[in-house]
Amino acid sequence: MNIELVTRDLEATDMLRERIEAKLGKLQSRLDEKLHIRVRLSNEGTDTYGCAIQFNAARHDFSASTEGPDLVRAALVGVAVGLVTV
Repeated sequence: MNIELVTRDLEATDMLRERIEAKLGKLQSRLDEKLHIRVRLSNEGTDTYGCAIQFNAARHDFSASTEGPDLVRAALVGVAVGLVTV
């Protein structure tokens, strides 16, 4: 699995990277194919963080995004939404 983690106006901690990788590992095992996943984390303003996930599987493009007041929660909810859309 290849995860491209892109950040805007913030820095992702090692703990957050590890949690995102663990969650996305479930996606790869579920789809049973090697994936290239782009995760974009951003600071959308005062106390608002965003997470957008994009990947291609089975010749289809998938994307999910979410916003929230906490970076970790926004990231993990974004990943969970990405898992549900498959």
